Amino acid sequence: ADPMTVSLAKGRDFKVWFRHTTDDSRDRIDFFKQLDPSVRVTYDGHDAAVDKLLRAVEQDPTDIVVALFEGSIVVHLAVARCLREGRCIPWRLSIFFGPLCIR
Repeated sequence: ADPMTVSLAKGRDFKVWFRHTTDDSRDRIDFFKQLDPSVRVTYDGHDAAVDKLLRAVEQDPTDIVVALFEGSIVVHLAVARCLREGRCIPWRLSIFFGPLCIR
């Protein structure tokens, strides 16, 4: 995590959907790395995160999915998987706060 995120956490554990790395060695906030099209971003564990989301909304019918930062990537990837497999998206509305681009 970048220094700002660590500071905001105040020593608490991080909860993450998946891990990601970038090829950007500059000392800057990860959010800016993620939005920079010249930076290569690699995901690790994103398929398991998509599986977890889809299982949750299938077990407990959901109308709205709200996502923040990396969570928005999970929602986008879940929608893409459903469409690729010819399935309906199992919720009616997605709301994103601080959404990140799918890389």
